[in-house]
Amino acid sequence: HMYFCVVVPNLNYGQFLDACLASIEAQVGVDVGVLIIDGGSTDDSRTIAEDYCQRNNWTFLEKKGLGQAASIAFGLAKEQWPDAPDDAVYCWLNSDDTFLRSDSLRIVADQFETFFDVDVVSLGGYFLSGDGRLQAPVNYDYHPLIRGDVFLRGGAFLQPATFWNAKVNYAIVINNAYRYVFDGDYFLRMRIEGYNFYVNPRLHVAGYRLHGSNLSLNVPPKRVSELAALYRIRLSRPGASLYLSVMAKLLRACEFVP
Repeated sequence: HMYFCVVVPNLNYGQFLDACLASIEAQVGVDVGVLIIDGGSTDDSRTIAEDYCQRNNWTFLEKKGLGQAASIAFGLAKEQWPDAPDDAVYCWLNSDDTFLRSDSLRIVADQFETFFDVDVVSLGGYFLSGDGRLQAPVNYDYHPLIRGDVFLRGGAFLQPATFWNAKVNYAIVINNAYRYVFDGDYFLRMRIEGYNFYVNPRLHVAGYRLHGSNLSLNVPPKRVSELAALYRIRLSRPGASLYLSVMAKLLRACEFVP
């Protein structure tokens, strides 16, 4: 069986954490190791996580104040997986997301085994409502200025449905200077370094939950500014970068500070 190393970052998402961990526990046809990294939750997250860890021999670590990107980078580090086989596959699943089906990881493993020279597998998924109901397939198709080549070059993959091998995992490290776009930057650098991707958004394996505190649903100026920097630095797209920079300034101008 292919071995998956799954990092689950969490902070006060106890209301979603059980569904996330249950979807990992339900996986069949693969071997799975899980590292849950908690940023210091004050809800029932720890109780939920420790129950799953006890049943499945998973690991729970509390890292107060580390932040999402830094927590994931810490969790993906080689020293956290001393017993992982050389052909292990890596990913992270945010605690408000899920795997959609019990054979999601088996489907991923099939792609790695079929396309033996692939380094990164990126599949598809569905948006979920806050209470976990299926909404619509995820389709990254944004403003005309910032579409097309972004997908082809690795910036618009569905994060919970994207997986990579050990070679990639230990060569590319998450840039935790970003708060909002660290995943896009991470996948773009995989593309830039020339790793081989297999992409099939029609294979739906992950659920991406939409709810009020989801960072991806909020559009603060900082998020737009990070996107502008990403386009300028990684994609050499000055037009898209300028567009996003102007949007960030407009958003700042609209903010109300009491």
